[in-house]
Amino acid sequence: MDNSLKCPQIHTVEDPTQTNLICSGIPVVFPYKPYPSQVEYISSVIEACESSKHALLESATGTGKTLSLLCGSLAWLKQKRASCPELNYPKVIYSSRTHAQLAQIVGQLRKTVYRPSMCILASRDHTCINKEARKYSGSQLNITCMRLKKIKKCPYAKGTRENLIKLRGKLLDLEDFRSECKSIGWCPFYAARELIPAADLLLLPYNYILDLMYHSMFRQIQYANSIVIFDEAHNVQSVAEDAWSFDFSIEWLKKCVGEIDAAKMVKESILRGEGKYDNIAAEVKNITMEELDFVKYPIINLMEYLKKVENVGEEGLTFDGKMLIELFIKGTGYSKDSSTVKDGLSLLNSNTYSTILGNCSELLAPLNLGAQITLWFQTISMVFWFMSNEKQAEFSSAFKFLNKVNCNTHDYKLLLHDDCEKDKRKEKNKEKKKEKSEGEFRSLKAFCFNPGFSFMVILEKNPRSIILTSGTLTPMELIERDLRMNFSIKLAQGHIIDDNQVLTQIITHDYDNSKFNFNYENRNNTKQIYSLGKLIKEISINTTGGVLVFFTSYIMLNKYYGIWKADMIPLIQNAGRRVYRENADSQKNAELMKEYKESIKRSLGAVFFAVCRGKVSEGMDFFGSEARTAIVVGVPFPAATCKRVVLKRQYLDEHHEILGVNSQMWYIQEAMRTVNQSLGRIIRNKQDYGALVLIDYRYSNDWLRNKLSFWMAKNLRIVGDSVEAVENLKTFFKQIEDKKLKVPQKHKRSSQYDLSLIHISEPTRPLYISYAVFCLKKKKKKK
Repeated sequence: MDNSLKCPQIHTVEDPTQTNLICSGIPVVFPYKPYPSQVEYISSVIEACESSKHALLESATGTGKTLSLLCGSLAWLKQKRASCPELNYPKVIYSSRTHAQLAQIVGQLRKTVYRPSMCILASRDHTCINKEARKYSGSQLNITCMRLKKIKKCPYAKGTRENLIKLRGKLLDLEDFRSECKSIGWCPFYAARELIPAADLLLLPYNYILDLMYHSMFRQIQYANSIVIFDEAHNVQSVAEDAWSFDFSIEWLKKCVGEIDAAKMVKESILRGEGKYDNIAAEVKNITMEELDFVKYPIINLMEYLKKVENVGEEGLTFDGKMLIELFIKGTGYSKDSSTVKDGLSLLNSNTYSTILGNCSELLAPLNLGAQITLWFQTISMVFWFMSNEKQAEFSSAFKFLNKVNCNTHDYKLLLHDDCEKDKRKEKNKEKKKEKSEGEFRSLKAFCFNPGFSFMVILEKNPRSIILTSGTLTPMELIERDLRMNFSIKLAQGHIIDDNQVLTQIITHDYDNSKFNFNYENRNNTKQIYSLGKLIKEISINTTGGVLVFFTSYIMLNKYYGIWKADMIPLIQNAGRRVYRENADSQKNAELMKEYKESIKRSLGAVFFAVCRGKVSEGMDFFGSEARTAIVVGVPFPAATCKRVVLKRQYLDEHHEILGVNSQMWYIQEAMRTVNQSLGRIIRNKQDYGALVLIDYRYSNDWLRNKLSFWMAKNLRIVGDSVEAVENLKTFFKQIEDKKLKVPQKHKRSSQYDLSLIHISEPTRPLYISYAVFCLKKKKKKK
């Protein structure tokens, strides 16, 4: 990438309809006349950028948060570039949780006057356009891609300077970027990497920042002096913990050994002088059988060691994180004396170990293998890192920047357990049950409970400012402690709507005056399930528009839906409401959501059954009548019996004095943050309105109710009668209708257009409806 493609200026387009304002001394152009809360938000963004401070910014869903964030950060960047052009100028690194959310961000960016040089990053799974490579996924796709590129069998691998110029000035979401690259014959994955140095704005999922694996994949990203933004940041802590967690399963270790055996077969073929592998580089061919065995036998030793541990079972055995190194040393065979451990560390530090594994992967490339060996190296590198920290040793040059990160095994909990379901399935498929499978599906999981590791790594790269923003960040003090960071700028805003635009009801009792209680012991109560179905039916019939119903889990959703399918669902459908159910498959769910929104557009009304923490509850937009009522059934606490949750709570109780939160506080906070996130789907702008319903008597308790978002609690009613709750809903919507509150659509204001009737059809068959065709033309400006 030559520096001539870098542009020190941020381009803008002329649009006299947009609003000019000054925020924290910086000129900002905003697409609309901003609300006071938006001006305050933009000012906080600019203050963080200008003063090189970190910020936590909470603003409710539907307040124009993303637009404010883009305009504030890009306006500051434009001013900074104009006043101080330099080669290593700052960038905006903008991340969100999913590619779907990033597509929404690009849509918001197009509304502004700002036209930064932009780059959107994604893995090969999302970008590969080579038919042969796309037969694979994950690590296997990565290996296949690199092999095809190396032997020059991928026609899309190389682009030109002209291709870069074509791509760099366009505001493209991932789908558009992929199509554009395909049209010019250039791989989107490598095109994006080439665009990184010249980009003013980088868009990427935030696990690419939090997970070390992606740091090597996208090493061109310049963090120094840049603004790092995490949008929809309420999930950042859990994603960061996942990024630093890992496991050794017997099933996976077998695959690793299998790949090494395959590499040895390739080596034997080379030694016999067979010409099948002539394309392999000479230094790769020179790998010895002894080197391959050096990699193989510690894996076999670890596998056998884990199998021999007694009294594991389905419940498993748990250990403190400090046991990780001891288990690893004993398991791999490095337990005979301390010098062996030292030799192991020296081997990794000299990069010999990584060279052997790299050559092993190269040998396997013609067979489209090597993914497991690559994953083994990534996992064992982290373990060796802990060992090097414990032994005060110098770490491998590949991970040298991590030496300063204060990471230790005390922030981990270990679980050794058997997957009994896999054992049962294997036994069922055996014709003869002589073979013993004990320990065959055993795994050692290392759970990280310190999300601050990821942020310590980012801080080592010297960013100018880190900004976390979401509609649900409070209490912010807990996030600060959890991430081990100091956020000097904090902003917690209310909503831009008036109190009378939202009705929030906690419904505690059913039609027979029995308590709604969907805790674990009572959630399968058949009478309660039927009472709930009747209430949902009445709410949906009395809602003009869409109804979102959130359950605490897919198990609960599918069970209740199955019970209602024979009677309650048909009653809802007979009342003219379409019914949809969330699918765990992303593609199928997208199709269902499209149908749901089409039903609303046709004024049919619809109900969408979904789950808390699912696709629908996280970051999905519903405009106007697409969602008029949102219901949460039960309290979405993290699964109490889940081993990870049990160990997380144990860890919090052990460290509560440092973190300022114990297990019970975290447990409640997690549930209510999920509730607030789910209910927040309803309001999308200042003119919007809707009803929020929480069905479970437990919400009437202060310890839950007080953690509702402030704007949700302003017009809150605790209702002990389902009939009264439905009447409240009817009254609320009637009052809204009487006031004729206009809800803006996603399209431009109708006052700019003339509507003329072109044609009215006649029904061609019985029961068919007629239709009308209109023409929408922009009004001519008066001279």
